[in-house]
Amino acid sequence: SMTLLSLMPLITDKYLTCVVNSDYIFQYLRDFINDSVNLQINDVRQLPVIIPSKEQLEQFHRIFNDAYTIKLMQFAGEISVKLAESKLSKIQEELDNYVLEYYGLTKS
Repeated sequence: SMTLLSLMPLITDKYLTCVVNSDYIFQYLRDFINDSVNLQINDVRQLPVIIPSKEQLEQFHRIFNDAYTIKLMQFAGEISVKLAESKLSKIQEELDNYVLEYYGLTKS
């Protein structure tokens, strides 16, 4: 298990969680840093991290909070696993699109 915490106030833990969980960054890690099945903390330290603007940071926090709320509802039995997965899938797509835009890329 790996714990990832930020040491900079402009790079929040929620921001890092979002970026690392995006498909683009995950693929970047696999293609350029470590192609094994086990990512290490030193692999994550090599990521190209962009300092977000206040608005960008708020967007990442909103995405994180939306996903976190769904998981809390699932764990509390307020929504089914199937419904949680459906909602989280939509948030994952939103995150992936936002990260691509954030890094100045487009879907291929």
